[in-house]
Amino acid sequence: MDIELRRQVDNKFYLLALYQQGEISYIKIVVDTVFKMSGMAEESLKSFIKEFGNKGLAKIPNENVRLISFQVDGVAERLADSNLLRSESFIQYVKGLTVCLVPVFRNIFFNKSTRYMYQDATGTSPLSSMTSNEVLGKIKETSSVAVSIYDSLNLGKQWNLPVGLAGVARTNHS
Repeated sequence: MDIELRRQVDNKFYLLALYQQGEISYIKIVVDTVFKMSGMAEESLKSFIKEFGNKGLAKIPNENVRLISFQVDGVAERLADSNLLRSESFIQYVKGLTVCLVPVFRNIFFNKSTRYMYQDATGTSPLSSMTSNEVLGKIKETSSVAVSIYDSLNLGKQWNLPVGLAGVARTNHS
């Protein structure tokens, strides 16, 4: 452990020692201190998903659904590991998939986004009562569907982006 981490652990252990003794407690404090997500990291991960919800695929190079799905899944996993993933992140993710230049793709997720926002606003959504792991499941399910649709449109040469945004999306697939 570095000096600062050792100081934090020792301070927590000292307070705990006032109440109880034991090596197991010390190990637990070390693990909790080392692996606990900081508030700053939590906010950064949440803001990543929120920013995607606002800017959407249009701000991702070539509107690459595979890339953003991989990134959002990773962020969601990290938040779920700390039991910090909430339904708002799922709704933001779906909303971000609607900010896209490919109408077929955009419309699919626009309809889903509208339904989720309506349910959330009326309190009829089961999303608000979901655990972090359940929200993670919904995000990964949505990612899988989004990638599948993206691949299908891309292979069928229907992922039509304006010139200048083409790249991965306009490559020939054999």
